Amino acid sequence: MIQKGRSILQLFVGTLVVLVLCSCGGASNPTKPKPRNPEKAVATHVQLGMKYLQANRRDHARRQFRTALEINGRSAEAHTGMALVHQANGEQEHAEESFKKALKHKGRRNESQVRYSYGLFQMEQKKYVQACKNFEIASGDIDFNARANALFFVGKCSYQLCNFERAFAAYDHALNLNQKLAPAMLELALMHFDEREYAESKRYLDRFANTSSHTASSLWLGIRIERIFGNQDKEASYGLILKNMHGYSQEYLKYKKMQESGVYESNSRVTMLDCDAITAGTEKQKERSGIKFVKPKVNSNNSNESDDIRNRFRK
Repeated sequence: MIQKGRSILQLFVGTLVVLVLCSCGGASNPTKPKPRNPEKAVATHVQLGMKYLQANRRDHARRQFRTALEINGRSAEAHTGMALVHQANGEQEHAEESFKKALKHKGRRNESQVRYSYGLFQMEQKKYVQACKNFEIASGDIDFNARANALFFVGKCSYQLCNFERAFAAYDHALNLNQKLAPAMLELALMHFDEREYAESKRYLDRFANTSSHTASSLWLGIRIERIFGNQDKEASYGLILKNMHGYSQEYLKYKKMQESGVYESNSRVTMLDCDAITAGTEKQKERSGIKFVKPKVNSNNSNESDDIRNRFRK
């Protein structure tokens, strides 16, 4: 199964900072001495902490979040900030503990932001069932500023769990809310390609190219689409860009292997064996989460079409 989670997660780091800056506050802790305006002081320290974190000055950020928690130990935003520092430092157990504290002290106006941040952390840990739960809750908040992003990650974790119907619907909904959300365009292009809906795949890939710079994944997809449609010039153009811009990527190695052997290995990013392993190992999690798992479609009527396409990937 292709793992692109890390690079995708990095696209949304700035979103976390903006969300936390916009939602500071919380109940005070009466055991600590307070400034004249505790809520404002907490917000100031959290904002400074987030700015330091964005600049990768983690020690400075941690001190700001710690000061905020000394003023108000129940600040969900400050606990979230501490979790993000621990996450950046690779201190996963401490990050988990801080995220749980943030959820414990969440309020109605900051729950979605906390769950979104926690979900991103869980995606990195490959805890897809738990991540899906948090993203689903965050995406259900119609006032959440990053609702489209939350829906995108509902799609990401659902895909990892072989819940393809939910993944497709989530990507589509995310793109409806934010028509410039390029990662959702690419994921939809890839899913349509897996379903052999090549015209739709190309349509979403073209939208992606008009919105964002090409990635190794999008270029490799373009190569395969143009090979299927018999557009040799466009295929060669994609291949040259892939070589020049991503010459050390797995996608270029696949393209090089295809060029040398003339054989294209697989249409689907996730196989039936992948899904069998996933579903077999997550029965208890499925029961708790209520997630419906759907295996990849197998269309026995497409054997002639598959043979024809396979032949096009030979010299």
